[in-house]
Amino acid sequence: MSDPRGHLIAMGVDLELFQPMNRHAARAALGIDPDEPVDVRQTLAGVTPSAVVEFGQDLVDTLAKHCALILRSGARSNGRNTASRFDWRTTAQHIAGVYGRLVCPITSVLRR
Repeated sequence: MSDPRGHLIAMGVDLELFQPMNRHAARAALGIDPDEPVDVRQTLAGVTPSAVVEFGQDLVDTLAKHCALILRSGARSNGRNTASRFDWRTTAQHIAGVYGRLVCPITSVLRR
């Protein structure tokens, strides 16, 4: 039966093409440093006050120290514009862009 409003594209995942894998391996396959926090340094560049804490055995203590310094400063963050990058619309556009760059080229090659 034809729908005058258009075609229905069913949602779903090709489980033969897309299978769960190790996060470290997936990031490496995409050219992302598997050990680097995703975009944290770039995201917080220019945001004050802010801090990026290295992972390690003293992570919790270091994070607590930086948080305490930021809270004690009483300064208001200038990060409102940075935070707006993470609203649902922006996130959806980002996901669609990644899908378009990575998934669509793969599926079009596989279907030839």
